[in-house]
Amino acid sequence: MPELRSAIPQLDTVRVLAMLAIFLHHLWKTVIPTPEGAVQKMFDPVFSSASDGVILFNFISGFLLALPYLGPEQRPAAGYLQFLRRRFLRVIPPYYLALLLFTLANILRFSYPLAPAFDMLVQHLLFINALDYSNMFTNFSHFWYLSQLAQFYLLFPLILWFFVRIGPTRAALCTISICWSAWILLAWYFPATPGTSPEFPEYLMHFNLPGRLPEFAVGMWLASLWRPSEQPLYR
Repeated sequence: MPELRSAIPQLDTVRVLAMLAIFLHHLWKTVIPTPEGAVQKMFDPVFSSASDGVILFNFISGFLLALPYLGPEQRPAAGYLQFLRRRFLRVIPPYYLALLLFTLANILRFSYPLAPAFDMLVQHLLFINALDYSNMFTNFSHFWYLSQLAQFYLLFPLILWFFVRIGPTRAALCTISICWSAWILLAWYFPATPGTSPEFPEYLMHFNLPGRLPEFAVGMWLASLWRPSEQPLYR
């Protein structure tokens, strides 16, 4: 399958704006002093909501992955293992290198205990780190998105089959309805269960699928609507 190359310059602009928003969000929350008063009241809502740049990334990921199959070309879907191999090989080399460097820094520079450091490393190597709430309080917290993206990669061939089978619009609406219903059920079930934190379902659905799956599904639906104006999208 030829390499996908976006010829939609607007997507690069959206990516930059999303990255800038997320950067400013973390800068405001962790680096820039935000004293109580008029300044905080004015800017805190803006920078707090800037983390929603992740939603744009999810739209774009769903759009670009689905475009060869739901867009004008209507390519036949690739095999499941072939798709996973191609996607994960793009992510794993730089990601694993970053994990090893961060782990060494934690052990050698910050005197992180070996057992917790190894446990955290294994969770991230297996892309299950977003399922553990404690990881959000470490300097590995920013890797949660890779776990969510891996979940989407694992499901994408199945979701694509669903979109082709019943049509993109119906599939997107069904996906949104099912996922948001699951969110409501979890929010109801966990607080009613002894020994569980009321915040756990919110965390679980915010950083994982199926909670964020509707965002990818909307991107896939938009891919089915897109039509090139002049330039071909692939080469």
